[in-house]
Amino acid sequence: DDWTESQEGLEARQKSLNKQIDIQQEKVSALTAEKKRIIAEIEKELNTNEKLKGVIRDLKKNLT
Repeated sequence: DDWTESQEGLEARQKSLNKQIDIQQEKVSALTAEKKRIIAEIEKELNTNEKLKGVIRDLKKNLT
């Protein structure tokens, strides 16, 4: 049966497409949240690395 031939067919197709849009929006939201989590983790590691570099600089100063 051709869905383009009736109002019910068009409504079913629209419902199907809306469901697919919702699924894709959920995926985008999940990926966005994961991206933010990864960025926060990287920033934390960079901050830790900078602190370690400072500690190493201080130790080198104390040794000389």
